[in-house]
Formats: sequence, structure tokens, C-alpha cells
Amino acid sequence: MHENINEFQVGNWVIYLPEGNYCTIKSLSPQLLLEGALQSYTCKIESIEVIEITGDKLQVCGFDVQHPKFIKKTNNGIRVTVTLSSSGIYRLYKNDEEFYKVKYIHEVQNAYNKITGEILQGNLYGVRER
Repeated sequence: MHENINEFQVGNWVIYLPEGNYCTIKSLSPQLLLEGALQSYTCKIESIEVIEITGDKLQVCGFDVQHPKFIKKTNNGIRVTVTLSSSGIYRLYKNDEEFYKVKYIHEVQNAYNKITGEILQGNLYGVRER
């Protein structure tokens, strides 16, 4: 369960807890609106959970594998890299400069947007976390 709505942006991937489905945040205000593969949900922040980073989830978001690095090159020549670590806290780089430490997919999405101005798309629909 998550309690800080301010860390989320429209377009972020989260888990809708009652059903365990991956969803995209479609609206934060006036209500939290999620869109899943087959259904939309209006809910409270307590009904969502973050998605931990894994290599397969980064690949679904378009990152190429060069283990332990996952690299995505943008159309404007920027390279965003996520380096995995056994600690569960990963380093996200803009080109070769460390930009953020991340643990969850929405943090990667937010950093990617801040670096590139683009929304990091992925397709986790139909996948269940639990």
C-alpha cells in the first residue's frame, strides 16, 4: 500500500491491490483513476502498490540488455541506463552521469520523463504481480 500521491505522475505503472493487476495512472485529480487491460478503477492511494524493477520489466519498457546494464537510447541522442545491483537499489544514468537511485518502475518512468521530456511507455497489461 502506498501513501504519497505526490511521487506519482500520469502514465506511471502501478499495481491495483484488490485484484493484483498492473494498471496505468490516467488521472491523479480530482480522483485517482487507473486503467487496466480490461477495466478502469477509481480508487484511493491506499489501493495501489509500486512495481519493483526487474530486468524483464525494463525490457518491456524498451531497454536493451547489456547485463547488468539496461540501456535505452532516445531519438534525441540521450542514453538512459539502469544498472542493476543486488541491494535492490539501482542507479539510473543520463549518458554517463548518475542521475538518480531508483527501486521502482514509476521512479524510472519519472526520471526518464525528466531527462528526455518523453513518457516511458511499456505494456505490462495482463501480467499479475501476485
